Formats: sequence, C-alpha cells, structure tokens
Amino acid sequence: MKEIGRFTTLSKVLLTSAVIYLAIVLLFVLFPRPILESADPSALQNFLINHSGIFYKILYADSSTISVSNFFLFTPAAALMKLVFPTLKSSYIFIGFLLLSLAIEAVQLLIPGRVSDWRDLLANGVSGGIGLISAMLIGVIKRKK
Repeated sequence: MKEIGRFTTLSKVLLTSAVIYLAIVLLFVLFPRPILESADPSALQNFLINHSGIFYKILYADSSTISVSNFFLFTPAAALMKLVFPTLKSSYIFIGFLLLSLAIEAVQLLIPGRVSDWRDLLANGVSGGIGLISAMLIGVIKRKK
C-alpha cells in the first residue's frame, strides 16, 4: 500500500470513513426531536407520513430498535480508529468514546424532545468495546496470514 506522509492510503480512507461515520452519528443524536402534542399512536403515524425525512423515521423508531442501535453505535468508529492507529492504547480509544458518549448525553439534556439516559452511556461504552475487540481480532487474523 502506498504511504503518504505517516499514513498509508488505506489508513487515510479508514480515518476519513470514521470521521464521516461519527459526523452522521452526531447529526442523528443531536437532531432535535419535535414534541408531538398527542401521545396517540395514530398522531405519530400521521406525523411520519407528512414528514418523510429519514431523520424523523429514525428519531421516532420503536424503543427496541433504539436500544439495539445504541448498543452498536460506536462499534464501527472504534474499530476503524484502532485499525488506523494500531499503536494507540485501546484504553485511550475506549475512554475517548466514553467521553464522547457522555458529552452527547449531556448535550441532549438541552435539546428539545431528546432524552438523556445513563443506559445509553453504558450501551455506547459496550459498543466501543465491541469495536475495539473486533479491530484486535482483525489485526490477529492479518498477522497470521
């Protein structure tokens, strides 16, 4: 792989992918969630029909879908960061993603319609750990070849 400066072309692509992914994640988790006047499920259905944007479809997904997405939210980004910076201690990357999750939860307190929850922080931490473990497994497999 061609090396440009300190990074290979592949490393630059992986880093760019991680940055784009995190930007999209931040857009979703910091996007204001309009507060509906009625708790009636048909009102939510009508709202989603009239506001067909993907943001609203994700923001008003059912709670089990949101729980699963929180559980894997940082997995790709953590894996990509470990692959780009293999010499960086995994604990630093893990703490970085925990701090990012803490910042997101704190900011969500200020955003209309958003809810901050310690379980999201925990799920995001597990997600970062899964990403780091995945990246380390990829590294082991690459070294064996």
